[in-house]
Amino acid sequence: MTLCRLISFTISRHDHYEVYPNSSSLQNGRRQFGSSPVPPPLSGFFLFSILLIFRRQRQNHRRLPPSPPSFPILGHLHHLKLTIHRPLAAISAAHGPVVLLRLGSHPVLFVSSPSAAEECFTVHDVAFTNRPCFLAGKILRYDFTGILWAPYGSHYRDLRHITTVHLLASGTLRTSSDLRSGKIRALARNLFLQQGGGSGGAPRRLDLKLTLFDLVCAIIERLVVPLTGETPE
Repeated sequence: MTLCRLISFTISRHDHYEVYPNSSSLQNGRRQFGSSPVPPPLSGFFLFSILLIFRRQRQNHRRLPPSPPSFPILGHLHHLKLTIHRPLAAISAAHGPVVLLRLGSHPVLFVSSPSAAEECFTVHDVAFTNRPCFLAGKILRYDFTGILWAPYGSHYRDLRHITTVHLLASGTLRTSSDLRSGKIRALARNLFLQQGGGSGGAPRRLDLKLTLFDLVCAIIERLVVPLTGETPE
């Protein structure tokens, strides 16, 4: 089917050309082109190109940490179950303390060695401070203004300076040691009383996650707004 049969020409009285498609010819052309299969050489070329791309990517990623087998789209999401610490421990035991995981299209570095984690936060801290900008950090953390969500830059450096020099300095920790010790002793006493106070009753299950969260919130509250004459207990 030629191009002349697909397009019709008309000449108006003002001697200008108007071009409009011929509907019947277009429908015939669609049926002809749509029913034609893909030629075998073309499909073979596409398959060879895909294999070549995967081979080059594998060659470029030879210096990356070891990684367990993964699926093309899911990555390693099938390894992560409800008890996430157990599959991660199995992966670390099989592939080493530093493992590269892929959660979909996002690469994730899993570190289970204390020495490797210390190196990540001391020697290569600048490389690991850049984190993905999730929507939760923009909405819940006031447009990435918190130190846990802020990208690397002047704002992050200021927050880190305030944290290391003022909040976590040795003098500040010594000043608040009595407060922290008192809160921890009070928590231990409350847990002991909740278990019967040594009366020999059946032990009860406690939600330590919520209890420790309340402890941290209470300590932060007293550090920010100290009460005059308050005892450490």
